[in-house]
Amino acid sequence: DEVFTCQVLPNCRRIGVVNKPIYNYNVGDGSSLIGRTHQDYCRKCDKVYQAWKVMLGGCQESANILAKKANSFVFRCYYYAFERQVDIQRYFSHLRETTFFKEHTDKIKFDDAVRNENYAKLSLEKLKYQSKVRISSILHK
Repeated sequence: DEVFTCQVLPNCRRIGVVNKPIYNYNVGDGSSLIGRTHQDYCRKCDKVYQAWKVMLGGCQESANILAKKANSFVFRCYYYAFERQVDIQRYFSHLRETTFFKEHTDKIKFDDAVRNENYAKLSLEKLKYQSKVRISSILHK
């Protein structure tokens, strides 16, 4: 959706806003796009990031917007990997290759592990994250 929107917006003369939901995502049965795990999630995010770069072109605020987008995508990709069943080595090697990873500006705890291909550390961090989530869900019941 976002890639399409980035391609269409520059061709619009006017844009309107509808202040109510027009469609809903159904998550839960695993058949929706959101419910499925995508091993190539980082590459999909990079296509969206590239679409933003093209759409913004050289506008005055593009550097600030793209920096925020890049940081957001890196953060989303880390937690996607920690919350889903992905092949850690393949997934993080894809992340390392993305444009937004190369361009992000926020120092994130796992950056060095990704850059140095330290998949053992990333696997351990995923296990720690999942353990904290389980403990938290037990305590909140």
